[in-house]
Amino acid sequence: MSDKDFESVHFQLKQLADGVYAAIATEDGLAYSNAAIINMGDQTIVMDSFNSIEAGRDLREAAEVLFDRAVSKLIISHPHDDHWNGNAAFDESTTILSTPAVLTAMQETAKEWQEDKENPDEYQKWIQGMKDRLSTEEDPRWQVGLERSIKLYEHVLATLPDFELRLPDETFQGNQTFVGTKRKVELISVGPVHSTDDCYLVLPDDGIVFLADIGFFRMQPFMGFCDINAWRKQIDHQLAGEYEVFVPGHGDVGGKAELAELRKYMDAMEKLVSETLSEVDEEAARQVEPPAPFDAWLMGGMGRLEANINYLIKHLQGQEDTTKPN
Repeated sequence: MSDKDFESVHFQLKQLADGVYAAIATEDGLAYSNAAIINMGDQTIVMDSFNSIEAGRDLREAAEVLFDRAVSKLIISHPHDDHWNGNAAFDESTTILSTPAVLTAMQETAKEWQEDKENPDEYQKWIQGMKDRLSTEEDPRWQVGLERSIKLYEHVLATLPDFELRLPDETFQGNQTFVGTKRKVELISVGPVHSTDDCYLVLPDDGIVFLADIGFFRMQPFMGFCDINAWRKQIDHQLAGEYEVFVPGHGDVGGKAELAELRKYMDAMEKLVSETLSEVDEEAARQVEPPAPFDAWLMGGMGRLEANINYLIKHLQGQEDTTKPN
């Protein structure tokens, strides 16, 4: 079977090598983030399970149809739940793996989900607040983002009563190597980068890296709880390395040019916020917008811009919140 033989409204399959597929989230689906499907020869490995059980079910079906067997391992790259809300779509035949720190953060998120199920009023208020703002918002960049968020959270609210989470079965520390009859995969754990704990997958014989959220291509990254210096170090490591094909956690498949562009966005925004803080004030810094070519990334992403500026202000003032679980 090829990538063109399986269709989902939630993602597009892209074959990167024989037995290696990237599942790239569609704009209108419920995946929201990307995933990996890898044929090891004697088993199938998947990394991340998307933002919804619906998308996770399609991911599982795609992997089973592609290689005619159940998924053996599902690796969770980091704690942000848009990468693991689909876990419950995989049954007990699939072993779910994460680092201990990721498991701890996932357990906290599971508690929050349970509280939301018992009291959905906050979701309803949040959705109504976004609708109220959308009715008066004149900036199309905000309009697009609000429309997407309303659609997402209306779906969450509708499915909340029956929503289930599945946590990892096993944890690992440090780097891991999985060897199959067809290929070898290296799982690299790097600690706090984009989140409180991140890992990525390397396929050395295929020259492919699944970066998870260490990579955001052709769009703004989410920097809300990152360690910007550690993140830049990881990007520099990949730019200096031998691999040329990269699958980000968000955005389409790319290469070193897209990684370098992500690095330039971080540098440009930090410089802009820093200069505005020192020359004007914090309120002015909160109003800055990225220069070209990054201004094209603002359509639908104004909320992410706010989060990034908030982070950069705290970072530059030495006030990063390192206690956040996500």
